Amino acid sequence: MTEKNCTDTRNKLIVAAGELFANYGYDGVSIRTIAEKAGVNSAGINYHFGGKDGLYIEVIRYVLSDIYKSSFKSILQNNPDLDKTDAGLAELITRHVAIIYGDIFYSEDPDWHLSLIVREMQNPTIALGFIVNEFFMPKHNEQVGFFKKVSANCGDIKPHVWAFMAFSQALFLKNMHKPIGMLMDSKGIDYLGVINESAQMTARIMVEALGLPLPQYLLRDGFIIQDYL
Repeated sequence: MTEKNCTDTRNKLIVAAGELFANYGYDGVSIRTIAEKAGVNSAGINYHFGGKDGLYIEVIRYVLSDIYKSSFKSILQNNPDLDKTDAGLAELITRHVAIIYGDIFYSEDPDWHLSLIVREMQNPTIALGFIVNEFFMPKHNEQVGFFKKVSANCGDIKPHVWAFMAFSQALFLKNMHKPIGMLMDSKGIDYLGVINESAQMTARIMVEALGLPLPQYLLRDGFIIQDYL
């Protein structure tokens, strides 16, 4: 098996398994079903991943690499002066919130990516420890450290709340998009307009709670999520 064929087979298995896991859950999918959907021999799952558990972890890793990409560090790489003033910090937080919402609502990734993560959160499997330790923990710790620097006397709990506020709010709205969308349609209100307003409100709450000056555009017309993507 050449390296290219090895990679192709591995990727086929990850994508096929991911779609199945997102629709039917970890326990609802067999190795045989995955292999048939991928169009490969079922022995390939053991060869590439050591079994179904290993494949599931790799699917989760594959999906998480494209979700929740925003970090204060990544924003500062392109805007190194934003953490030098209170106004800059307020802008940094606002951009962070907008990018988180953008990653969730305007991603070009297949719908099954986020569906799989939501399913895992609702019905945890062997992958939950991996998700927390390898993905959420590093990002959470980075953000907690940032918020503690911004508000040195905020105590122990508030930095953790600020760290997961934007992502948890956006993820909830995404998970509830069908009923919320139906409700907004019945009122003649654009669903994505609601999402954009939610991002702005989240940014305002966080900036004000940290005692930072609100960016003038948040006081006037707000922002458009796509402008930050």
